Amino acid sequence: RAQETAAWLSIATRSAGMGVWELDTATQLIVADDEAHRILGNHLRPSPTNFAAFEALIDPEDRRRVVSAVAAAAREQTQLDVEYRVRLPGERNARIIAARGEV
Repeated sequence: RAQETAAWLSIATRSAGMGVWELDTATQLIVADDEAHRILGNHLRPSPTNFAAFEALIDPEDRRRVVSAVAAAAREQTQLDVEYRVRLPGERNARIIAARGEV
């Protein structure tokens, strides 16, 4: 049953263009699903990778705000809700990301 549920979740997230990732706040390692890797141009591979690799993809104008939002959500055990731009190597335009999550 767990495999079936995981397969359905994968289909749903892929269809919606949503990725799923998890940050271990103790180790600062991120584990991401295939769709999150696709959205971020596979720049978080191998998985797990460190938060600094993710942080480096965030547009410099958004970086401090995003890092603060992630830290506040972890510290206060609240939901994460932040939009930001990522700048991927080799791409002219930024990608706009909406991150929503629970701690």
